[in-house]
Amino acid sequence: MKQKTLILLLMLFSGFAFAQTAQQTQPAPTAPQTPAVNTDVPLAHLLGWLVGKWEGEGMSGDQEFLGQMEGSKQLDDQAILLMRESSSKTGGIAGGRKEIMIIGYEGATKKILLSVHGSNNTLLIYSGELKNQEIVFSLVIPAPQAGYVHRRSFRVLPNGGVAFAIEAGSPGKAPGKTVEINFKKKS
Repeated sequence: MKQKTLILLLMLFSGFAFAQTAQQTQPAPTAPQTPAVNTDVPLAHLLGWLVGKWEGEGMSGDQEFLGQMEGSKQLDDQAILLMRESSSKTGGIAGGRKEIMIIGYEGATKKILLSVHGSNNTLLIYSGELKNQEIVFSLVIPAPQAGYVHRRSFRVLPNGGVAFAIEAGSPGKAPGKTVEINFKKKS
C-alpha cells in the first residue's frame, strides 16, 4: 500500500513539474490581456454614464462632422446598446456613418466586450478595460497584425459630456486619433 501511495505521489509531482516546464516554454500571448471584472454588478450600473441621448461635433482626419449617439440599458441591465450616427458638417450624406455598438460581459472570461456593427458592412469585436469613468477597448476580432493598434474609448468629460475616440497606429508609430467627438446630452 505504501509503495502504491509513493508511486502515486511521484507521478503527481512529476506531472506538476512537467506542467510547470511546459508553461515556461510557451510563447507569450500577443493579444492584449485585460483584467476580469466583477460581473455581479450589472454593466449598466458601471457604464450608466453612457445612457441617454447625445449630440456633438467632431473630427475625422481633417473633416468636421456632426454626430448623435443614443445609449440605452438592455438585457436586464447586463448590456448597453449604443447607436451612433454622423454626417458631414457641410451637409449632405457625404462622410456619413451609422454604427450599432453593444457592450456586454463575456461569461467565460468575465471581460467587457464591445461589438461594432457598421453601415459599411463592418463587424468588429473589442475587449475593454474600465478605469474610473473611462473605458478603452482594443480590437481582438479580426485580430490586428503584429504591432498595429486599433482602439475605441469612451470617457466622462468634466462638464458631464462623453468623449468618444477611435485610435489607430502602425508598428513603430504612436497611435493617433482617427475620429474624435465630444458629446453633450440633449436637452
